[in-house]
Amino acid sequence: MKRLRLLATDFDGTLLGEPKDGRETYAFFRQQLRHFRYRYGMKWAVVTGRHIATIPAVVGELLIHGLVPDFLVMEDACIYRRAGGRYWPFWWWNLGLNLRRKRQVRRHRTHILALAKTTMERFPGAENLTGKRMLDFWFRFPNEAQAREVEQELQGEFKGNVDFFIFRWDCEVCLAPTAGTKADALTKLEKTLGIRPEEVAAIGDGQNDVSMLDRRYCGYPGCVDNASGPVKEVVIGTGGYVANLSVMMGVVEFMDFLQRDLTDDGSSRKPGAGV
Repeated sequence: MKRLRLLATDFDGTLLGEPKDGRETYAFFRQQLRHFRYRYGMKWAVVTGRHIATIPAVVGELLIHGLVPDFLVMEDACIYRRAGGRYWPFWWWNLGLNLRRKRQVRRHRTHILALAKTTMERFPGAENLTGKRMLDFWFRFPNEAQAREVEQELQGEFKGNVDFFIFRWDCEVCLAPTAGTKADALTKLEKTLGIRPEEVAAIGDGQNDVSMLDRRYCGYPGCVDNASGPVKEVVIGTGGYVANLSVMMGVVEFMDFLQRDLTDDGSSRKPGAGV
């Protein structure tokens, strides 16, 4: 018997973004969540690259629409479980993750800081988003052309370096340590819940979602229509589901597909394309 025990959704660009969805979309999403929770005991995790300090903003945005995740995964892999109306960290997991990331950053800190300085000199209109974050290279550029230029330069600079991956979202570019990906978070949640990857569905839209859209970590990978080209290629390559609709409407479409697939023999499934 097919079961769905965990749904992992990206936040920005997947659950929320442009175009804005109407109340009926949120109502249907809530209805789908209730159905899967009741029928399969499914848990829901919001998996985002947002900084831990934005937890209140993320929770508040969801609560406005009556949406309450069982887990929050911040900075791609730091896990928080809902209990007693609050979100409590996986203390040892999060601590170990931060220590691994710090070691990676420390090994290259001088080089990265020099790149950040040069970038600010070349692009005076760029906004340094590093602040108090662990990352030493995170910029928002005035336009996508500049962001793509810096992204390509970083890819060449760090080619073959296993400590970092380059992430770009529209006009933002960051150099992120590879310790602690969304796939790592899924693996930890699967072990915690005692479930198999085949019982997990994951949907996203950006480069940092790619790791969790792998059949080794989820049985049902998917992406919304506004996902980037490379993300769609990954989902198609895994035989996953590419929605015809954007942001939350695309998530609702994905969940409708899951419901159909879980209640039949899978013969109606169309890998790589929305139905």
